[in-house]
Amino acid sequence: IRHVLNMRLRLCNAFVMPIFTYCLPVWGNCPIGSQNILSKCLRKCIRYILNNNTLDFSKDVFSSTNICNFKLSLLYANVTELFKIIHSRPIDDFTTFVLLSSMSQRTSRAAESYKIVLPRLRNKCNDLCFLIGGGRDWNSLPNGLTSITNYANFQTNLIEFIKSQL
Repeated sequence: IRHVLNMRLRLCNAFVMPIFTYCLPVWGNCPIGSQNILSKCLRKCIRYILNNNTLDFSKDVFSSTNICNFKLSLLYANVTELFKIIHSRPIDDFTTFVLLSSMSQRTSRAAESYKIVLPRLRNKCNDLCFLIGGGRDWNSLPNGLTSITNYANFQTNLIEFIKSQL
């Protein structure tokens, strides 16, 4: 049985998850109804992998499959990209310029943490774009997480944060 589960997980990781994670920046801008459809697809993946038609997203499912709901997957993708932008600072990227020009440093008791100052929007059309949605996701992280400068440590702590949100 364990062999079948590993094979199903490998199939899902080989064919479904690369497309899903590669297209997250695009799908992050889609309406809520479409995001619900994508979350339903992820739910079908975990039910296929674990061969259980009643499973939903939980800590146990995330521990065994590394698949979480659409909203947390989008948070992970946005925040990891922002981490790379903030800490590597490539010169030619327009997004980097806009984000770094809107950065503010705040001091907390634990450490200094980077927060992004978000512009006020007149309409909700741009509410989910990377510059706004990614900034909002970044600002929703605890100060201790945003103050980390090592990428490997950041990823480990981000995964723990996502587990706590399930």
